[in-house]
Amino acid sequence: MHYVLKVDIGGVKGVMAPLVGKPPPDSHVWILGGTAPAFVKSEQPLFNEGPMWRIELVSPAWPKPGR
Repeated sequence: MHYVLKVDIGGVKGVMAPLVGKPPPDSHVWILGGTAPAFVKSEQPLFNEGPMWRIELVSPAWPKPGR
């Protein structure tokens, strides 16, 4: 499942952010469904005005026996 997380800034700052070109970007999170849901990937800034980071799961590369 793909979730889009939108930040809602209230008050005067919420009105001013789009006007000055600094609305917070949407965060995207992918979750594998089923009886045991699992994190798959996310794309989001990790701090205010930071770059977009992509965090994904990777499979381990196990050494072959005898090496």
